[in-house]
Amino acid sequence: MREEMPLAISAWVDRCRKDAELKALVGSMVFACGLIIGETWWHWTVSRRGIIVETTRGSSDFDINIPEEVWSMFMQTPPPPGFTTFQAMLNRVPGVTLSGNAVKWAQAAASVERLLTLARGRTRPSDGGTMRPSLAGVTGRYIEVKTRTGTQPLYYEESGQGSPMLFLHTAGADLRQYHSLLGDSTLQQHWHMVAFDLPGHGHSPPQEGWWKEPYDLSADRYLEYIFACLEATGIRRRRPVILGCSMAGAMALILASQYGEEFSGVISCEAAFDTRGRRTPWATDPQVNAEQYISTWIAGMMAPESSEEHYRTALWHYGQGGPGVYSGDLAFYSRDWPQIQPRLSSARCPLWVMVGEYDYSCSPEVSRRVAEKMGGHFTLMQSLGHFPMVENPERFREYLLPILTELRTR
Repeated sequence: MREEMPLAISAWVDRCRKDAELKALVGSMVFACGLIIGETWWHWTVSRRGIIVETTRGSSDFDINIPEEVWSMFMQTPPPPGFTTFQAMLNRVPGVTLSGNAVKWAQAAASVERLLTLARGRTRPSDGGTMRPSLAGVTGRYIEVKTRTGTQPLYYEESGQGSPMLFLHTAGADLRQYHSLLGDSTLQQHWHMVAFDLPGHGHSPPQEGWWKEPYDLSADRYLEYIFACLEATGIRRRRPVILGCSMAGAMALILASQYGEEFSGVISCEAAFDTRGRRTPWATDPQVNAEQYISTWIAGMMAPESSEEHYRTALWHYGQGGPGVYSGDLAFYSRDWPQIQPRLSSARCPLWVMVGEYDYSCSPEVSRRVAEKMGGHFTLMQSLGHFPMVENPERFREYLLPILTELRTR
């Protein structure tokens, strides 16, 4: 190895060799990766027995090519939006390429992301913004809701008293994303908060006969579950506020446009009209650990300033989805939603469209256009990403509270 070469390669390799998380991710796997940064070639051989790095070209399973100026942005503190992970750059940054055995890369994706992260020689913030919410005042129970296909048990949690508000979780996740809000003692004084798990998510069992065909969430079925929950919990007649994020942010826009008179207000987080590229074949490929891969898929959408604990919590949620659930949710987001959104009219209730600065899948420019088309208020959330209520609850709260105060005092 040549110490004078860029990238501080010796120190980087040493960090990789000592990193317990990387060792656990690699497990029994062996892979060879060609890493090309500008004009410099590094050949990495990674296994549980160790890591070998050579500066000569060798036979590799896959090659990663990152232009030197792009690598410099990846290494910045903090990196700019779209440059936080390799997959973020691969999806959005021209010149970043992956070639070779795609299956082998997908199998090694979590290891590769960890390896590249260690190049920075630093970690996420470990102090500040890591306080866990107290869930002592949160209660959970099951309800039986009637749908066109039969009776469906749904699990929901609630807390607080006052004006009603329903939280809708993102694709492939569950209501735990809202524990920071449900456990917030200030919000509990003024808001009766409810969040539920869609069938096959969290504590809600899958729909009857789920094994007979792949899970596929349609817009109609999604709406049916939402209104069934509103009825069963008794908050529909009280004109609740709706807060949804990502896939649920898109559904929140549908509710605001088509059913707005039933709600006191709608808050749509991280929603875009153009949702192409959200689905990934590796989420359902039997050769790939889907839960591990999906976590790396969504990691690049979060802000680097988020604390390590909250960042890991978001990944943990996505590592626990049932088989095909994430992909099935995206059937709504990638298939139905693009057909519905061009027909949406202005919101029939107060609407806020909020987006995190680091959400490359739903950029601030895109969200601003959503707000303009639907007559809503636009809020750009600095130092937040695609999962604001999870990755940095304290900062998200700073943006959310003024909105809730305005809605409560209307």
